[in-house]
Amino acid sequence: MKRLEDELRLRLNDDEQVPYPDFDAMWERMQQIQTDQEWKKTSPVPFVRKRKVKRIAIAATLGALLVAAPVYAAIRYDWSYMLNGKSGIQAALEQNMGQTLEQSITREGITMTLRTAIVDDNRTVILYTLDAGFRPPEEFWNFKGFSLRDAEGNLIKSEGPGLLRRDAPNQRYFGIFETDWAPSQDNAQVQLVAEELRKYSQQEQEVNLNPASKEPQSFTIGRDGMQKIKIQPFAQGTDKMMFASTVTFDRPEVKSWTFPQIVAYRDGMEVKPLPGGTFGKPDGSGNYTSQQYFDPKAISSGNTVFKLQYTRIDHTVDGPWTFDLQLSKKQMQSGTLQTALNLPLEAGDNVSTLEKMVITPTQIRLVIRTPEKYQEIPYKNIVWRSAGKRSKDRDIIP
Repeated sequence: MKRLEDELRLRLNDDEQVPYPDFDAMWERMQQIQTDQEWKKTSPVPFVRKRKVKRIAIAATLGALLVAAPVYAAIRYDWSYMLNGKSGIQAALEQNMGQTLEQSITREGITMTLRTAIVDDNRTVILYTLDAGFRPPEEFWNFKGFSLRDAEGNLIKSEGPGLLRRDAPNQRYFGIFETDWAPSQDNAQVQLVAEELRKYSQQEQEVNLNPASKEPQSFTIGRDGMQKIKIQPFAQGTDKMMFASTVTFDRPEVKSWTFPQIVAYRDGMEVKPLPGGTFGKPDGSGNYTSQQYFDPKAISSGNTVFKLQYTRIDHTVDGPWTFDLQLSKKQMQSGTLQTALNLPLEAGDNVSTLEKMVITPTQIRLVIRTPEKYQEIPYKNIVWRSAGKRSKDRDIIP
């Protein structure tokens, strides 16, 4: 679970791309204000008039200083780490192509504020913050899920919990909601609905696992919706040990957030597992199964302790958190291009076809039509070439 906690730590350090105002022009304006003040002092103006001029000068100076306010706001809400791997969205923000929202709802002292929407022909992205005050580092928050609804409340699209990361120094969380839904018109009246807000924490329970035994070993959990765990060690050569585990539940719904796994501690320090593990695969009875790999030499000492590590919901803030929005993709239209392709991907009849390409300021999307509804596409990645230069390989995301 430490990995999940590390993932939630938001680092707000990169301000290299922040667009600064013209400070030279601002300084010249302030100097002009000062010159005007000095000229007024040499003129025979009544005392009351001087005070009035002074107020005007102060107001003008403050107005010039307030030009710099967007700089501080941009640094304060730096989304660069949240948007890691989403360079298109980051570029749209830097070019001020986002739609300002600034809508807030407060429940139980926790404030959710929608900051910016980025809407084009490919997707809808909404950036938000969650101000929850001081929270200890061992807990984190996220929503159960999100949905978009039309003005009458009918479901348009339902999504998972999205991504919420913690900015510990400022006692705030930064969140992103993203969906492949896009309005068919330039403007759309919608409701963004955030479901139940949940506070999670990491829990551990020691299990007296014997890695040298080849027999299945069962341990009672008996809490937080889990009944027991069965673990069977498998030696795979001399440099790899696999633990195949099965967790059974008396509350099936907790499978969606517990993420149970085996962790090993040697002399009080966590042993890093080997790569290649799988988690959450259901068996024929709907139980939660996992496969984890360890270096046998790292866990063979008598000072090694094994624990079951999982996530628990400690508190909920009831929803829904409902925001009425008018989303617009007009800002993106000038940089949007749709091209019909209609290129078959294989020879013959009734084959998959590369139907069209949609290019927006945030994303390039290829639309592929297949003969069968759930047909697998026989390609794993794509390469983009521009002016003879090859981009990085990109995985195909269905």
